Amino acid sequence: MKRSVYNMKHLKQWKLPLLKAIAPFFFVTALLLAFTYARLLQEAQAARLSPDILRFHVLANSNSPEDQALKLEVRDFLIDMVYRELCAEADVSSLTERRFSKEMISDFIMRHHTSLERAAENYMFSKGFPYSATVRLERRYFPTRQYGDVTLPCGSYDAVRVLLGRGTGKNWWCVLYPPLCFSGIASSGEMPPDSKEELKALVPEDERSSLFGAKTLIFGERELELEQKAAASDVRVKFWLAEVLGQKETP
Repeated sequence: MKRSVYNMKHLKQWKLPLLKAIAPFFFVTALLLAFTYARLLQEAQAARLSPDILRFHVLANSNSPEDQALKLEVRDFLIDMVYRELCAEADVSSLTERRFSKEMISDFIMRHHTSLERAAENYMFSKGFPYSATVRLERRYFPTRQYGDVTLPCGSYDAVRVLLGRGTGKNWWCVLYPPLCFSGIASSGEMPPDSKEELKALVPEDERSSLFGAKTLIFGERELELEQKAAASDVRVKFWLAEVLGQKETP
């Protein structure tokens, strides 16, 4: 009888710290699973959307104020050049007179990327920056991005990628199709009504609520950092649990 009481007391002595150790472990694990599941849902949605979307991605030479300002100038310069020459090829006076498809814009970039690079380099040289420019059509992974009340989920998209100089500075991205990056709209961050309607037409009705309206979970750079911190906490909790159980866990 005395031994039984002793065993119960001994059980309580190690049970409480064990529960304290397990609780944060399960919390962090649940958090990671929730983030992973939500991201997988967004990536699956991006896979369904991406065949009809063309992103635009510009990387600055560095993070200096001068290079960051130049990045935005080159962005506007190239956007204006692309749409202006597309209109010239189609023999229309403005973008609103002709809605170019993703295929038409992609084909233009592939045919004229060398002239776009040369024009961007000449523009930067005229501003006192002798940087090189690379313009490519690639498949890239993008974090979740909001444009006003429109949210494009994280995932892989076709993109026009512009690398200025070393390309080590902060990047900037937008959407060439449906057309978002024109007439100052890229700076305002609002998607034009016509582009919004085009995007709606690409999305099944049962998925529109996740793209249009308020968004509560955005997977951007800060959210990726949060997930990495949560993963690091998960590792620390595992070692703490191993110490409580008197075991040694190796990474």
